[in-house]
Amino acid sequence: EFESRQQTLIQTRQELESLRRQRVQLDGSLASVHTKIAGFDAGAAMAIGELRQRIAGIEEQLAQGESRRVVVVTAPRDGTIAAVFSNASST
Repeated sequence: EFESRQQTLIQTRQELESLRRQRVQLDGSLASVHTKIAGFDAGAAMAIGELRQRIAGIEEQLAQGESRRVVVVTAPRDGTIAAVFSNASST
């Protein structure tokens, strides 16, 4: 019986050592995944920043285009203008 228990103890220790090695490997894999996730977050933040800059540039171009737009209104006949209606955003 002693030999049987000793054999069980040896097997249990070997299994424990194997599980410890697996844990070290899994910890390394987990750290690698965390690093990749952090990289993805940084990359996404950079991409979002670039997109916001592009949007701001496009909005600026639109505003400049609107400010240069001229609307010519021709009267059906000569005379004096009594009123001109425009939006508050007009210049």
